Amino acid sequence: MSTPIPHTPARRPVRIPFRVLAGFVGIAGAVAVVGTPFLIWRGARVLTVGNIVMLPLMAWFIRLMFHSAVYGKTPADGECWPLASRGVWNCYMFLLLAFWILTP
Repeated sequence: MSTPIPHTPARRPVRIPFRVLAGFVGIAGAVAVVGTPFLIWRGARVLTVGNIVMLPLMAWFIRLMFHSAVYGKTPADGECWPLASRGVWNCYMFLLLAFWILTP
């Protein structure tokens, strides 16, 4: 008897120049995330509703860049951190698109 082996898709490798670029983009994203509370603490009015809505997308993007730069591969298929599932991710993207369209 033979048992079927479950199909696990292989993650795509990221080449060295793109790993370096991902590192720079990840550092820039981290500076932006850390710099925003610093500017708020200093009294600048830089935080808008649009910035708050973009936080989950920014966290996902920084995580994607981190995985690409450090591990040399994209995250496992289907991972939608910081959101719970692909359905929640799709709902969030729909609401983000609606926010951009309806904001003057």
